[in-house]
Amino acid sequence: MNTTKKKSNRMAEISLGVMGAGFVATLPFSGTGLALLQGGFEAGLVGGLADWFAVTALFRHPLRIPIPHTALLPKNRDKMTKAITTMVETELLNQESIRAKIKQIRITDIALQKLKESVESESFQRGIAGVLETAVRSLPTDTVIEYAKRMLVRYLDRLDEGALLDKLIKGIISHDYDEKALDFALERAEQWVKLDSTKDFLGKMAMQRISELEVNGLMKFALGAFMGYLNEEKLGSVLQTFILDKISDLQIPDHQDRYKLLFFFQKELLSLSKSPSLLNELSRLKHVLVEKGAESDKINAMTERALEHLAVYIGSDEFRTELLVPFMEKMVAEIDRRPELVDRAENWIQEQIVSLMEKHYSKIGELVEENLNKLDNDSLIEFIEDKVGHDLQWIRVNGAVCGFIVGLVLTGCKLLLT
Repeated sequence: MNTTKKKSNRMAEISLGVMGAGFVATLPFSGTGLALLQGGFEAGLVGGLADWFAVTALFRHPLRIPIPHTALLPKNRDKMTKAITTMVETELLNQESIRAKIKQIRITDIALQKLKESVESESFQRGIAGVLETAVRSLPTDTVIEYAKRMLVRYLDRLDEGALLDKLIKGIISHDYDEKALDFALERAEQWVKLDSTKDFLGKMAMQRISELEVNGLMKFALGAFMGYLNEEKLGSVLQTFILDKISDLQIPDHQDRYKLLFFFQKELLSLSKSPSLLNELSRLKHVLVEKGAESDKINAMTERALEHLAVYIGSDEFRTELLVPFMEKMVAEIDRRPELVDRAENWIQEQIVSLMEKHYSKIGELVEENLNKLDNDSLIEFIEDKVGHDLQWIRVNGAVCGFIVGLVLTGCKLLLT
């Protein structure tokens, strides 16, 4: 730009110099041909000087002489600034043109296309995960802990003990946990009954109970004969064998005694969910948990650990591959499947942009005026000359050339008429 400006300035100066030199060179001569050239050079010199004066007068005083109506730009700077600002606001960047241009841009389509291209980008994934991790780590721990406590209290307070107990019991029965519990109890009972110490215990207990019986007459004689035949060891062995046989029967899947026992267990279990005393006790324990839970420091520690684990998980590769990428892919697919959502989003975005533009529209003119006022007169003149100076210098060149041609024509006409 500076090179072009220098060339145009040099061309203007050369053209004016040529006209002046030609005029001076032809003054001593009076021939018809030289008179014609003299008229052309004279008119070209006048035209070049007039255009030089006009171009110079736009920006500064010619020859630094304060001639009236010169240095037009510095003198009318405020008017020019207001005119430019008004032109920008009403013509170049008026609200209607901005609205029309905004409507031509499908912002959501651009954003969605960029999102689709970025979903598979590892740097984009890590960027999203990093933002989420920072957000989690920036959460106020005290506030989260208090919220967790309120949620725990609210959950426990609304808990229906009867419904929970009924669901638990039905789950036990449906998953055959009652049978598994019975088999476990029978197995442990069988192991205990087989012990010699158990046999001795059973014999001793049975003999004690028999000796405590109060009978008379024949029954007393028969009981005495029976006691003389048996001792603690024999009676314990009999009872041990009897109990092991019954345990063995109960361990058979299709045995009727097992069915009866399981039916009894299930009936008793189902009745527990309707037991007033049990429900009242559970309700009391629930309120104890509510009070203790709100005061316990364990909730604080658990909440802090949960936040830390969540932040670590978000920063891991597992989070990106297992959750983040599938979520973004599903979101993009869902948006593609429902174009009406895109249209609604586009309309909302454009409404917000237009509303924001209308609210701050005056800032455009203020910005133009502010930037113009930052320039002093010399800087503003230099800026304008840098942008249009090339064409302005060509006005001087054209003035000299056109003046020369007009001078030739007029001088020629004058010579023809004389």
